[in-house]
Amino acid sequence: MVGIGTPWRRRRLVLMWAGLLMMPALAQAQVFESGESLLMGYSVTGGAIYEAGRGELSGWRDGVDPTPTAYGFRYFERNGLISGTIGAVAVVLGGAMAASGPKSVETWEDSNYRYTKTTYYSAAEQAAITGSAAQSASELMGSPNQSFDLQIFSRSLGGTTAGYKANLMFVGIPFEGGMVDVGMGLGKVTSAFQDKGQYFVSRYTYFGMPMRLNLVMGPVVTYLHFDWNWLSHAEHKAPVISGASKNTKEVESDAFPWRLGVQAALFGRLYVDGAATTPSLTSGDFGYSGSLGLRF
Repeated sequence: MVGIGTPWRRRRLVLMWAGLLMMPALAQAQVFESGESLLMGYSVTGGAIYEAGRGELSGWRDGVDPTPTAYGFRYFERNGLISGTIGAVAVVLGGAMAASGPKSVETWEDSNYRYTKTTYYSAAEQAAITGSAAQSASELMGSPNQSFDLQIFSRSLGGTTAGYKANLMFVGIPFEGGMVDVGMGLGKVTSAFQDKGQYFVSRYTYFGMPMRLNLVMGPVVTYLHFDWNWLSHAEHKAPVISGASKNTKEVESDAFPWRLGVQAALFGRLYVDGAATTPSLTSGDFGYSGSLGLRF
């Protein structure tokens, strides 16, 4: 397997982290908003995102090289309306399905016959279930410490990648100096690229539980993010050779990606996020990502 990559990739990582390490000094000049405000306060950010290297989108498990590059748009909010609304809708729908479904189902056999008895909730019980769901939804919409992260990639912007990835963090557990985020996520991303006459297609499908440890460090928020991708627990699919001339290799990226990154807000409005990424802690492969946007 390839390690951190070619020399120019290593230089990019060094320059990125050198810039992030300069942030505390720039904070003295009141360039940055406080990290605590960035993490605990309300903000909505829209901007651009870039990913490259041997990260979660690459064919890292099958040794595919070169690796994909991804350009796209990113919408990120903390303590905004979308995360609470999506969570509330899910709770209400779940309550409605539970109330309209069977309360119990009994099945037994007698001689050559099988009998099934289905008992449904009464009108009063249905009202109690939907009322409880509505109360939970109301509390969820008004609860603090939520976030929503939507990334949309397109080949028309450059790069080799198209698709989307979304993480909804509806549970935030604050502690002194930071916060732990937990939620649900999904995504589907396809990369197509070539090298020396060989075509590659790398597919990444994600459905799972994102978890993030946020730490406030003066003017910045450092984070360690893990996407527990439940779909990656399935048996890994071997590469498939396709195409009319049999020169296309299709691979699956069964990633359990980790990110170690830093967030900051310059002058309270310019949002900056940079991270080192890996598709798995045991892969020995690394990539990087960065995003820049306007914060409201």
